[in-house]
Amino acid sequence: MDCNCLPKRENVKIGVEGIDGSGKTTFINHLQEEVYEGAPVMHCFSKNFKPPWTTKKELLAGIDRVIQATRIWWASKTNDVVLLDRTFISGMVYSRYFSNAYPWFDYLQRKFAAPETLYFIDIDCVTASERRDEYDIETLRELNYRYKQQINKYYDMVSKITVNNQPVIVFRYKD
Repeated sequence: MDCNCLPKRENVKIGVEGIDGSGKTTFINHLQEEVYEGAPVMHCFSKNFKPPWTTKKELLAGIDRVIQATRIWWASKTNDVVLLDRTFISGMVYSRYFSNAYPWFDYLQRKFAAPETLYFIDIDCVTASERRDEYDIETLRELNYRYKQQINKYYDMVSKITVNNQPVIVFRYKD
């Protein structure tokens, strides 16, 4: 990947976002192998909590997000670069779509684990659905729309690039 959108300083968190089936893991692997050799890859969730949601599941998912945010914060203090496979944005998009999750979890996760640079894989929802048939196309469209809404609240767009014939939008965190 050749662009001026790569962070140059130390102790930086770089996040990759997109709907399920967008190619986040492939993109993260590319960054780790080709750009930031040996950088740790971390996830904003250690468990994948799925609907149907209950109060207990919502609380456990929120606690999990706070624990992971603390781990990410610590990793960013002890490594030059930390790659994030999903960020607090995913928590906001999915938890609010499928439940009435506690918003203070979002706040804590954002304060401790928000990446300075965010790559959003802007995949066509039909293609994503073909890759992973977990959600119907209309749900994916709604989730993709919500991603863009949440990202624009906290990030400024820097550029658009293409990686493996896939459009990727690069954002910087608003301070």
